[in-house]
Amino acid sequence: MGPPSIPPLDEANLDWRVLLFTGAVSIVVGVLFGLAPALRISQTSSAETLRAGTGRTTAGGGGLPARRMLSALVVAEFAVAVLLLGGAGLLIRSLQQVQRVDSGYDHRNVLLVSILAPALGDARAVRRAFR
Repeated sequence: MGPPSIPPLDEANLDWRVLLFTGAVSIVVGVLFGLAPALRISQTSSAETLRAGTGRTTAGGGGLPARRMLSALVVAEFAVAVLLLGGAGLLIRSLQQVQRVDSGYDHRNVLLVSILAPALGDARAVRRAFR
């Protein structure tokens, strides 16, 4: 019932190579972004952290390069969040506009019936049943 330029949804399938690639990328990115805080915390002693009473010394420690890296990660996270929100907004707007498009036929008072043709027999039996 859709436009001829768009393939039907029943022809869409899940490619295992794409799924494997996205899984691998997710794991690599998770390890990379989890490695910096893990290395940073491993460099501080637990006795020093316990003496301080709070974990604030580990978050602020490490010198100027560590603070710059932390600031860069916060800015990158914010930028990605803004991009995702913008993309989600555009997707919702596009969906609303697609739903407003005139399909070219009157869809009111239409009845949709699903028929299992093999249960009725051959095509001649189906034609006889709906004459």
